[in-house]
Amino acid sequence: MIIDVLVAGSANDQFYSNIAFLRRSLNWLGGDYRAARVVAALGEWDLPEVPARWQPHLRDVDIIWSNPERAPNPTYNAQHFDRFNHIRPEADVALACDADVCYVR
Repeated sequence: MIIDVLVAGSANDQFYSNIAFLRRSLNWLGGDYRAARVVAALGEWDLPEVPARWQPHLRDVDIIWSNPERAPNPTYNAQHFDRFNHIRPEADVALACDADVCYVR
């Protein structure tokens, strides 16, 4: 089964931590879950680099910068809507969830 997991958030330590934990929970389940693609859609004014301290934990996460026009984004709609543009056509399942999710059996 081909799984895409889509998360919206902001480029800060809290979200990086949540997304890394979500990724690790999928890895721990193994099989199709370990192979799942995790997309983190972040809507910032700038396109910041992911801090070096988070890069090892997010290497299996596709970071998408969802506000390249740098438009006002007070309700965080840029990243919430943009994540759906990144579902792979071949995906069997697409899960849209909050960043603070832990998958368990």
